[in-house]
Amino acid sequence: MDNLIEQLLTLPNIAFCLAVWVLVWFQRKAIKMAWKGSETNKVYRELFLPMGPLGTGAIIAALITEYPYPEDFVGFWGRIAFGLLAGLISAHVYKMAKPFLPDNLKKAEDQTNNK
Repeated sequence: MDNLIEQLLTLPNIAFCLAVWVLVWFQRKAIKMAWKGSETNKVYRELFLPMGPLGTGAIIAALITEYPYPEDFVGFWGRIAFGLLAGLISAHVYKMAKPFLPDNLKKAEDQTNNK
């Protein structure tokens, strides 16, 4: 188990999680702009919002075959499992990385969250 955790906490995997978070953020903003009633729709809030990172991570992992996946995640279904895991932890990785991001990026995010 320790070996798996060491494999997951590498810089490429952290970058993968951050990429999932960024893509999900863009998806949510685009949906919010295109569909004004999205925030009040129960199905969207309770089903699609929580599953967004999972689906995004799985799709990215399925499409990108040349990524240096950990050795425990071999083959197509291994990549899908890695993508699901990366989607699950993407928000937590972002919270840990946020203090190290440039100030302009943090300010831009704060401005979009206040709108």
